[in-house]
Amino acid sequence: MPVGNPSLLIFLRRFTSFVFWGCLVCMSLYLILGPGPVLFDAKIGKTGSIFTRVSIGERALFPIVPLKIVEGFSDSGIEVANMRSMSGDLSIETTNKPLLLMHILIIVLYLVPALLYLRIFRNMMDTSLEGRPFDSLNIRRLKWMGWLTILFSFFFPLMENIKARLILGATQIEGLPIQPSLDISEEGIVTGLVILALSAIFAYGAELEHERSLTV
Repeated sequence: MPVGNPSLLIFLRRFTSFVFWGCLVCMSLYLILGPGPVLFDAKIGKTGSIFTRVSIGERALFPIVPLKIVEGFSDSGIEVANMRSMSGDLSIETTNKPLLLMHILIIVLYLVPALLYLRIFRNMMDTSLEGRPFDSLNIRRLKWMGWLTILFSFFFPLMENIKARLILGATQIEGLPIQPSLDISEEGIVTGLVILALSAIFAYGAELEHERSLTV
């Protein structure tokens, strides 16, 4: 089946490849070079910033104020705690090396879905350029994208919850019952379901194309 606008697909394929390799290089450099300065700063007593999502009781909004750390937790390396936004972003300044390294690792993990989606999209462009947009491979790729989107909608909030538990386990905020937050991404789940529905449409298109080929 000939493609309608091969020049556009070629441009999209090249652009996707450029972004994919750019993200891969940046992620590799950050993973290799990122921990060194952070660990060195922590060794000489210079703090690094970490942020995580928390909740305070049943309240969804609360003032953006400096928080007071309970005395007795100074050995944890956490020196300053602040609310970064009214939606529950807790920011801390710490020399705690495990917490800083975990924060770097989670930032790198956030780039993994982008790399996976770019690779899948690039492979779909290759198949479409070969004149097979409704190929079974593209259908499987769309299904992978859908299920990965739903999986990441649970995985990353869970990672943030674990990070918040580790941070709150290493310190204690005075006067506020701060708890780890677990905000499942409803938008991600809906997006994943839409992609799965799109894969079903592609499967139907492949079936129609196969029936047409039999009648020709």
